[in-house]
Amino acid sequence: MGRVIRIILLIILLLASGAFAAMYFDVVEPPQFIEKIPVLGKVLSEDQKEAKVKKDKGADENPYLAEIERLKLELENAEAVIADLEEENSELKRQLSATEKERDELKAVEEENNARNEQLKQLAEYYSSMRTKKAAAIMAELDDNTIIGILSNMKDETAAGIMGELEPQRAASLTQKMLNTKGGE
Repeated sequence: MGRVIRIILLIILLLASGAFAAMYFDVVEPPQFIEKIPVLGKVLSEDQKEAKVKKDKGADENPYLAEIERLKLELENAEAVIADLEEENSELKRQLSATEKERDELKAVEEENNARNEQLKQLAEYYSSMRTKKAAAIMAELDDNTIIGILSNMKDETAAGIMGELEPQRAASLTQKMLNTKGGE
């Protein structure tokens, strides 16, 4: 029977040390009365306090980590928006450049047209001061567009007189072209 008692005591000792180890390594929460046992309570309560501090720090760090993650996502989104805006900006710059080039080309064409119109007005004055037969003979040698431009800048009576002196087929052709070009413009 002494041997049975030793085995039972050994089993109790092993169970107690296993329970103590489980409480020490924070696998199991120790009951309140353990804290009142002088040596065990002190060892377990200090370990538990350290574990609680570590857990509390982890809990405190989690909101910071969550905030950091949220800010990282915001930063990534902001960078994506910036990249999109930069791409849009470069596209708008290309469009602006193309529009400015087109404007400059139109301006050059307008200046050429204005210069041509000034020349045609000057020529209209010259031909208006000539005799009708002489002006018609000279104009007969010019291309149709030039004749139309000159006639369009003359007074109606003068232009009609010159048209009357041209060959009938040429006068008819010029008249048709003048109608198609809205009065020679």
